[in-house]
Amino acid sequence: MLDSKRGADMRNSRALSKEATKIFNKLISKIDPATGHVRIGKPGGVFMQVVVEKLPNREYSIAHYGEQNGDAMADPEMRFAIIDNEVYPISVRMDYTGYYKDCAGDEYYEKGLPIFDIKEQADMASFANMWMRNIKHQQGI
Repeated sequence: MLDSKRGADMRNSRALSKEATKIFNKLISKIDPATGHVRIGKPGGVFMQVVVEKLPNREYSIAHYGEQNGDAMADPEMRFAIIDNEVYPISVRMDYTGYYKDCAGDEYYEKGLPIFDIKEQADMASFANMWMRNIKHQQGI
């Protein structure tokens, strides 16, 4: 077991709630296998489109994007890992505020180990649970 500041094994990490996991699974089920991503929602609609992308190593990115000075801005973009059939948020990025947090440790990337910054990962899970509910209502999922 690692020290409590930097991380620990998955027993101490927070997966998405059951409700949020169902919404997450609906989102990733819409990914086009040919492109590896999907945009959900109407362009220019009341709510930002949701962009869902398959990444390597059983990871997925879910994002809202806005535009500033012609650049796409994540608002937010979160990366999730699926480990033992549970969904764990592992990073969040909000370009408008310059916020970026990655709760996976270096060993996670180097060896594929599920090691997290426990406090940051728990905060991300709470945020992701709320965000999944918002996406469900905004996009009629």
